[in-house]
Amino acid sequence: IPSRFFLRPSGEPVDGDGDGMPDWWELSHGLDPDDPADASPDPDGDGLANLDEFLADWSIQVEKNVVVESTKMPTEKFWSISEYMLLLDDTDLEKYHYDSAIISSVVPALTEVLAEAVRRLIKGMNPIIIKSQSTSMLKLCVDEPAKVGTDRIVDATWAAAKYPLPAVTVDMGTATTINVIDEDKNFLGGMIAPGVVTSFRALVNNAAQLSEVPLVAPKNLIGKNTHGCMQSGAVVGAAAMVDGMVSRIEKQLGKRVTLLMTGGLAGVVEGLVEHEHVYDPDMLVRGMGLMCQALK
Repeated sequence: IPSRFFLRPSGEPVDGDGDGMPDWWELSHGLDPDDPADASPDPDGDGLANLDEFLADWSIQVEKNVVVESTKMPTEKFWSISEYMLLLDDTDLEKYHYDSAIISSVVPALTEVLAEAVRRLIKGMNPIIIKSQSTSMLKLCVDEPAKVGTDRIVDATWAAAKYPLPAVTVDMGTATTINVIDEDKNFLGGMIAPGVVTSFRALVNNAAQLSEVPLVAPKNLIGKNTHGCMQSGAVVGAAAMVDGMVSRIEKQLGKRVTLLMTGGLAGVVEGLVEHEHVYDPDMLVRGMGLMCQALK
């Protein structure tokens, strides 16, 4: 599908029926781009309407009139190259022409497997694999640069290139990673804490009287029942950790920082963070795109 057909002159993706789902996404999923009513049905019965599916699984960025789409898929260490080729092939790779590919992996056993899957699917494509020495836009001022996760490098590189410094990035995924970048684009290090879901599941699995509840912001800080108490502890507690860490970082640096939040759970937590901040849900994808342009 020619991406230019789905861009307005401003560079924004076209959403002809105004239902919140871009036309290109509706067509690629068998929906009608002229029917706003198709945002509500849940054809696969998974509890997510079509609009929710789009918001949960896809992110669209428009920068310099280039549409970038990203999707999530499961990964397992023991899966073969062929199995990953099948997963990647389901994302309609043939729709687009590619001139480069880039991989940021924090699972070493999968890095080359994924790279080879890309090579076999897209003839002539040799993906760039991000390493600690990949970025010239950032200096890693830590004890063991080679051991810094590439996701942290990508987040920090994007922050250093696009936001006022010094900056702190908070990426809330399996782990919550916090990075500190000074005004000279030095990566100073940071913190790694258990992710919100990771710690929440550990609590449920190890406390006989507690069961899983939706990870959403509670109505009241002081919970009136077990579910409310758990939600407050998990979600408000995560926001309080961010505020506390940023305050301590600013005290150590002796200056205010730009706070950037991203990651799967940041959308749940960031509304409760008291520090002024920017919520950039696509920071990792944007950073990878920036590094790809610099490295290819």
